[in-house]
Amino acid sequence: MSMAIYRAQLETIIHATESPEKVKTAVLNLLPPELREKVCWEETPLEGHYGNPITLLKAEFSGEDSRKLMKWLAEKLGQLDKELLEGKLDLHYDRAGILYLRFNKQQVYLGKVELSEGEDVIKARFSISLPKRNLAALRKLLKEEGLI
Repeated sequence: MSMAIYRAQLETIIHATESPEKVKTAVLNLLPPELREKVCWEETPLEGHYGNPITLLKAEFSGEDSRKLMKWLAEKLGQLDKELLEGKLDLHYDRAGILYLRFNKQQVYLGKVELSEGEDVIKARFSISLPKRNLAALRKLLKEEGLI
C-alpha cells in the first residue's frame, strides 16, 4: 500500500523579519538526510496583509520520496502528537485525498518536530490515493507508516 502516497509538498512563508536561510534550515530539518540534497526550492515573492514583502517557499517530492518524507516525520513526531493527529484525523484529510499537517516553524528550526495549530508553521501536504477515500483506509495506511 506504500505507493498510495504519491506526492508531498512542504510550504511556509518567509517573513521580511526572518532570515531566508534559517527558514530553509527549518524546512530541511523536516526532511530525511537523503532528500535534503534533492530539494528544489520554489520561491514566490508576495505581499503580506499590510503590504510587507513576504516569500512563499515550497519544496515538492513525488513517488517514493513522498513516502520517505512521511516515514521520517513519523520517526521524529512524538507520541502525543501522533495520538492527537489520530483523534482529529477527519480534520486533517479532505475529499481530494490530501492529508494536511502543520509543524511549528520555530521548534522545527531547533530540531524538534511537533504539530502546531498556530500561524507560524511549515505546512505539509501528502497526496494519498486510496481505493475508497475513507478514514478507515487512511488510518490503516498511517499506522503502517508509523504516523499514528
